[in-house]
Amino acid sequence: MDVLMFTHAMKRIGTWYRVFNLAVGLVKRDHSVRIAKVGNARLVPEEKIEDGVSILELPRMWGSSLFNDATRMPVDIAARFALQLSHRYDVVHAFTHHLNALLPALLGSRMGRGATVLGDRDDLWSEGGLLGAPAGRGLLRSEEHTSELQSHH
Repeated sequence: MDVLMFTHAMKRIGTWYRVFNLAVGLVKRDHSVRIAKVGNARLVPEEKIEDGVSILELPRMWGSSLFNDATRMPVDIAARFALQLSHRYDVVHAFTHHLNALLPALLGSRMGRGATVLGDRDDLWSEGGLLGAPAGRGLLRSEEHTSELQSHH
């Protein structure tokens, strides 16, 4: 089975380890796994194999700080969608609610290529999830809770 995994992670923390460890486990069961993530290079994608997992680091271009740690860059989202055009995957697994992970998987599911698409909310409580941005109000924050948080800063 060919599996494509999208993660928003730029750095190897948190979600990255959930994605990578699952990928290694799938490779040990003779599946082919490719992870697409935001890399450190500005213009050229880099691909490497680690523990049998293909890791594609997509360029972050310029302005990653303008796009919520590179999770909302239109070029990145388009590149992830294009991955699904260039190869037919059996499973596309999007980790987190961030746009660069979830949106390309959802768009790819509309292509009719037969891939099973999984949306994984592994970190729904982080910035941009139900709690919203750290400085603003999110879905679950009340004004009282927001005021309390601001008074501690």
